[in-house]
Amino acid sequence: MEEKVRHDSLWTDLRHFFHHLSLKIGRKGFLILLFIALFGGAALGGWKTGFWARIYRGYNQAAIMVVVEDSQTGRLLLGVPVEADGQVLETDEGGKVFFEELPAREVTFKVSLPGFKDFFQTVRLKRGPNKELVFSLQIATSEVVGEATDYVDGAPIAEAKVAAPGGQTTTGKDGKFVLEEVIVGTPEITISKDGYFEFRQTVELSKNVVEEMGEIKLLAKGRVVFVSNRDGKNAIYWAKLDGSGLGKTWENKAGFDDTTPYLSPDKQKIIFLSNRDNQKGEYGDIQYFLYYNDTSGESLQKISFDTGLRLRGWLADGSGFVYETYSRSEGEGWQRKILPLAYAAMWPTYGEIKIVKVPTLTVSTLVKDSGFKVGDDYVEMRLLALSPKSDWIAFNVENYDVPDKTGVYLIHPDGTGRRRISTYAAASYWEGGGTVGFSEDGKKVFYEQWREGKRVCYSYDIASDKETKISTCPADRVGVYSSAQKLKAFIDYRDGKSDVYLSKKDGTSERRVTFAGGVTDVYFAGPNDRYLVYSVSREQESALYVVGLKRGSKPLKITDISSGFAGVVPE
Repeated sequence: MEEKVRHDSLWTDLRHFFHHLSLKIGRKGFLILLFIALFGGAALGGWKTGFWARIYRGYNQAAIMVVVEDSQTGRLLLGVPVEADGQVLETDEGGKVFFEELPAREVTFKVSLPGFKDFFQTVRLKRGPNKELVFSLQIATSEVVGEATDYVDGAPIAEAKVAAPGGQTTTGKDGKFVLEEVIVGTPEITISKDGYFEFRQTVELSKNVVEEMGEIKLLAKGRVVFVSNRDGKNAIYWAKLDGSGLGKTWENKAGFDDTTPYLSPDKQKIIFLSNRDNQKGEYGDIQYFLYYNDTSGESLQKISFDTGLRLRGWLADGSGFVYETYSRSEGEGWQRKILPLAYAAMWPTYGEIKIVKVPTLTVSTLVKDSGFKVGDDYVEMRLLALSPKSDWIAFNVENYDVPDKTGVYLIHPDGTGRRRISTYAAASYWEGGGTVGFSEDGKKVFYEQWREGKRVCYSYDIASDKETKISTCPADRVGVYSSAQKLKAFIDYRDGKSDVYLSKKDGTSERRVTFAGGVTDVYFAGPNDRYLVYSVSREQESALYVVGLKRGSKPLKITDISSGFAGVVPE
């Protein structure tokens, strides 16, 4: 059909041509011209190359100016090849190209330039000058496809924002995305989602070629805080959950140690021990003092000059930090009776319970062992526990010479309200006990004791001042809680190994999460607490691992440590 139209148009043009030619030179002149063409052999070349073709083209010529510009900026483009009817011309500095010998008929213009979409436009040209054409080239684009998943548990990440120059979209429920209209070249693809570090990657993108990015693992925000001696001295480090971004939270003093960090409940403050003062004690050992800093590393401050410290932890509301001080025994009391003097001289006895008030960072003494002495008798305070409601501190006292002072005690963090809740001391670790703790709601205290030759567990109700014998001590499984997941994670020693277990807050639906043993600390982490981060101390390694709560998730190693896993700082 198109071919027939072209022939019809050609014959129409020819009739017009001969009509106008006869008007110009007359009938006699036309016959003479025909005679010359026939006998001169010019007609033998045919209509495409012969005499009549040249005359016809000269009669049927069209001329047109073409301007090429950038559609986005309006900038005129230099050196752009423009093709029309087999002719290829390049634009000048003004973005223009002039065609003066095109046929007066439908002509297709084609423009192809790297970085821009191919341009095609068909125009019907008339004889003679034609109206100027402006071709606006659009930036070349292509598609990018991929799938966003969680680095730790591999789950698809829905509703993540995917963007690149020229296009934007979001991931579906399956984590997959198709990003259209991305400008070709080397665009940077970004993927962002609340709770995750932004992903950035530059890709090589060609026209009309779909870029397959495959699986993209997004890393949740958060940094683990721990102690490492990787440069020869202990220092407090942090790192992302994949081990990247590892560095010191602040510089330890050259040649000295910062260690034993405790991260505050709001994850903004750290209390730790340091020997940066280079002060030696009575026995020639370098003394460790209590220091404070925030996670920015810009608020370093020495808290006290106490030595012989045992850190106990933060109050749940972050209003204070509790620690104990001790002095070395010289063979007093029962130690003098049953232990060699040389060994007893190195036995630590905790002398005071103190609290650091936050934010003032002032230190006050809550309990002194001298308050439980009669004369020079020996007193040991141990097995301290902090209430989850921040209203009580429980501790154990043993006076081997004056039993009336022995027992389990409670005291408020402000130093008031001290009372003895049991006349028996809690069983010590070497007696197979070592448990004093609070219930999850902070209303009860649990402790193990030896009574009448048997180890038994008791529960003390604080409000009613009533003690009850129970079968097991829940404090054996003191854990961490996730309000987002409504779950409890705890460490338990079974099968000869210390591992992480997970249950509902009421203790039901329990399942084991780790199996290799050696777990020392565990914390929830990640978006909506979807992971557990834990430390291990085994013969072959001391390290941090992260594992998803999703069943089937495999533990991923974060980094090696020397000691002291303080927790996870969100970002």
